[in-house]
Amino acid sequence: MMASKKSCPGCSTQLSYPYIHCLECATPTFDLCLHCFARGLENNRHQSDHKYAVVKNDFPLFEKDWTALEETKLLDALIECGMDNWSDVAHVMQTKSRSSCELHYKRFYLENPMPPLPQTPEAERTFFPSPVPFIPCENPPRPIEGSALHIEMSGYLPARGDFTVEYDNYAEMSLKDISFTDMTDRLYTAYNKAYEHTLGFNSLDSMRVFQKLMNQFEWDMYIESWNYETHLKQCILKLKEYREAGLTNFSSAKMYDYLKQQRDKERTQQRFLADILQHLEDKWSCNQWLKKQALLNQMAKGDMTSVHISNTVRRPIIPLDIVGLPGYDKLTSKERELCSTVRLVPESYLEFRKILMEECHKLGHLRLAQARCMIKIDVNKTRKIYDFLVEEGLINKEPLN
Repeated sequence: MMASKKSCPGCSTQLSYPYIHCLECATPTFDLCLHCFARGLENNRHQSDHKYAVVKNDFPLFEKDWTALEETKLLDALIECGMDNWSDVAHVMQTKSRSSCELHYKRFYLENPMPPLPQTPEAERTFFPSPVPFIPCENPPRPIEGSALHIEMSGYLPARGDFTVEYDNYAEMSLKDISFTDMTDRLYTAYNKAYEHTLGFNSLDSMRVFQKLMNQFEWDMYIESWNYETHLKQCILKLKEYREAGLTNFSSAKMYDYLKQQRDKERTQQRFLADILQHLEDKWSCNQWLKKQALLNQMAKGDMTSVHISNTVRRPIIPLDIVGLPGYDKLTSKERELCSTVRLVPESYLEFRKILMEECHKLGHLRLAQARCMIKIDVNKTRKIYDFLVEEGLINKEPLN
């Protein structure tokens, strides 16, 4: 076991029991490990012929079957596992049972402490304060339940003087579905800005207590000095960056900042090239990427005129494989083709067809606007279903004479 974080002056290793203690080198004490002692370690203060003592921890301290090493392990285990967690303490001890550890600690450390444990005098209590009567507090305010103020302050917790939903409660939503991609650094930057913004509010709130001790001029000077301190910290960080880069004057720092901006631009262009290589296989994705980059370049130059790139290439719609889905056997060949084209499962199509046919039978006709109100799906899919049912004669647009 380690000896209270002492290190050997010869090999700089942490001392462990047993070790050698020099009796002649008193101030400061000179302790060394057995290996250095066997080699006859000497320096300008300690000689190998000095008197010494062997420091051990295998002797009993309070009772015969408990050594000093076990006493130390017991106290360390209590710090690590917590009080009354005697099962884990016994597991750490390995040489003592649960009941033995509990009885030994209560007997020699709590009920009857013995030297070398310090004796703590018991304080005599001569003053017994009178009980404090409970009186409901009106600060923070507690609106009456059912009142207009209680309804307006929904989510307010009077006992805490706070609200259930914190300010900027959804600032961490950007990290909810994060994955380690090229966008990770940008998401971190956005989150840190929101977090620093919240910290700024908290810092100002914590400083409001000083308003009671200052007038308006002193308060303004205090806030300005706090802002100036923040500015100085930022300048110090910038100077540290310059010094780490090997710069010693401000003229070199200007060139460093300029070259750093150029490197950032080149890195951005390299990332753009890697992005377009990923989209070369998909013509529609490549076209959309080019439109986006052209728009960003125009915005960076300050030209907000419209950017037009031919959009003749469209992403093809992949038909839905509906074979084997519930309701597939109830469809005709044309209906199967329709469901596959508009990417609609057979059961949903059968339900929509039933709704439209029943409404047409009840009214005598059915228009497209009415069909869109009854079926809450994509309007383009609704039009295709409506046109198909009209062509098949299942519904009619105009009333029959």
